[in-house]
Amino acid sequence: MKTKGFKVLAVLTIVTVFVLGLSLSTAFAAKKPKFIKIAASSMGGTWFPVCAATAEVLNRHIKGTIFTTTLGGSISTLKKIDEGTLYMGLSGGSTCYEAAEGIGTFAKKTKKSRTLGVYYSFPFNLVVRADSDIRSVKDLEGKNVSGGKKGWSTELFFTHLLEANGISYDSIKAKGGHVVFAGWSQLISMFKDRKLDCMIDPSPHPSPGVMEITALIPIRLLDLDPETIGKVEKLNRGYVKITCPGGTYRGQDKDVMQLGNPTVMLISSDIKDDLAYEITKTIFENAKDISQVHKVLKGFSIKNAFDGAYLPLHPGAYKYYQEKGMAIPGHLKP
Repeated sequence: MKTKGFKVLAVLTIVTVFVLGLSLSTAFAAKKPKFIKIAASSMGGTWFPVCAATAEVLNRHIKGTIFTTTLGGSISTLKKIDEGTLYMGLSGGSTCYEAAEGIGTFAKKTKKSRTLGVYYSFPFNLVVRADSDIRSVKDLEGKNVSGGKKGWSTELFFTHLLEANGISYDSIKAKGGHVVFAGWSQLISMFKDRKLDCMIDPSPHPSPGVMEITALIPIRLLDLDPETIGKVEKLNRGYVKITCPGGTYRGQDKDVMQLGNPTVMLISSDIKDDLAYEITKTIFENAKDISQVHKVLKGFSIKNAFDGAYLPLHPGAYKYYQEKGMAIPGHLKP
């Protein structure tokens, strides 16, 4: 009997500790985090200084939480937020769409990633030489081309663009072309050396990479026709239309219609509503300070906070936008 009593006591103790542990973990999760890392991209990328400027503004105005910048990426940020190892970070609109639908690189639909607001959008510049015989996407078969590194948002866009025109990597190679997977510095060098016939540069106008090329070689940007744009948008609703004005680059005299990616600041649903509200308010009421860090943020303001956003808003962000009298699209409501 004594042994049995000890067994019962042991079981009750384990159950009590387990329940208490759950209660403590839930209570801990509900507390205001002392540290929030904001995931950018690589150290040399545009997103890193953007996130650093955001963290600096948040640290100046929000007490009790320390914000820092960390390395990240469009896909990894979404996955880490769902894993509960990250609270905030930037991601691309097309990647957010895949995460919302549970397609592509996402086996399941995202459960925790919520939109805080859109910072800016960048075009996918399809660069060819001014004397090139490439006039449309269909002309890429048999050419040497690149959409960047495998798994990048630019490469994802490139596959959508090709698919919309009935082309694949295999069909490009079958007609004697090559598909190159490399970073921007290498691609720019290869383009200058005529080892690439077409490359994608994902930068707002005027792009430093394209300007570097045009210092030596006149270029053209491929103009996307309405049919291609419509087909790409059916494959992924996270893209936005962007016009590049004529005269932006040497050799590019006419307006060019492009597709691009919104840069979206995401926040975890684990963050309490009042803190998410405070973060959203601080960012957009100090947008001018943040925008000083990089020219891609020209025009960064609350007016464009929904442009290209796909994932629902965090309830705290939603409250702030409601207070500001913003017309919130139905698909963004929590």
